[in-house]
Amino acid sequence: MHRSLAVLLALLLLGSAAAGAQEFYKGKTVTFVIGTAPGGGYDTYSRLIAAHIGKHLPGQPSVVSQNMPGAAMIRATNYLYNEAPRDGTVIGMIDQAVYLNQILGLPQLKADVTSSTGSAGSSRIPPSCMPGIPRR
Repeated sequence: MHRSLAVLLALLLLGSAAAGAQEFYKGKTVTFVIGTAPGGGYDTYSRLIAAHIGKHLPGQPSVVSQNMPGAAMIRATNYLYNEAPRDGTVIGMIDQAVYLNQILGLPQLKADVTSSTGSAGSSRIPPSCMPGIPRR
């Protein structure tokens, strides 16, 4: 009995969270930050994802690509980590090399990319989709 009640409560909470996300994104625009200049392979790959990701987000928001080249994606990473809104309306496409920059201790990188809980990839050595994440 208690287990059934717990499962029912969990399903209700998940349903209300999904409904809340649906309402939040409905009619909004999500910015998809691309850490390279327009025209290259990485830009094309990122734009392909940006063109379709809105259909898979709750509320199906429109998605706008924004190129932010500079410093081998460090500029875009710093923006995502330190300046981008933390409400889910900004997603960034960065390369795994940014993680190496942190390991090497590059002073230009003003982000802790290991704290990104939203990383995802689609290839063997994947680029990462990273939401604006608050600092720890």
